[in-house]
Amino acid sequence: KKEPKLDIPKKFPTTLLNKLIPKHEYFIKRGISEKTLLEFRAGLALSGRLRNRYVFPIFNNKDEIIGFGGRAIDENNLIRWFLYGQKKNWIYPAFLSHKTIQEKREVILVEGIGDVLSLFECGIRNCLCLFGIMISAPIIKYLIAVNPKKIIISVNNDEPGQEAARKIKSKLLQFFDEKNIEIR
Repeated sequence: KKEPKLDIPKKFPTTLLNKLIPKHEYFIKRGISEKTLLEFRAGLALSGRLRNRYVFPIFNNKDEIIGFGGRAIDENNLIRWFLYGQKKNWIYPAFLSHKTIQEKREVILVEGIGDVLSLFECGIRNCLCLFGIMISAPIIKYLIAVNPKKIIISVNNDEPGQEAARKIKSKLLQFFDEKNIEIR
């Protein structure tokens, strides 16, 4: 009889952060301050799988790196964002937003890292990144644990985004009252 496999997220050495170069021009030109970028411990990778990408380390609740999100800085690169690690386990950027989510008892779910950066830049820190248009089981478990009074689903306002928002809301209705969930 086979034993079930444990799905343990891979962890990366924090020394990899030393390889990120503090060249923030790409996002500064897009209205994100250096202060915000430094808070995310992000920087430019000049080697490895994420070479020539502006890299955001993904941390778990123990401040361990469990993945990376890299934005191509060359606009000719057809793959704008490259995610490395098991994104199904990511609750990002809870390492920065958890305290605010607990205090406000409100969370905003957005599609990508760029959306999170824009919200942080405006002083809105109670957000989580879906890394796409589906909600993962770890994010649902996290939401159940923090028990927010309001969950705001804010994905792209195109047809696929609207359909995704309805599906996300439908999943959340299994655990939360409808009055606590809003699509914007």
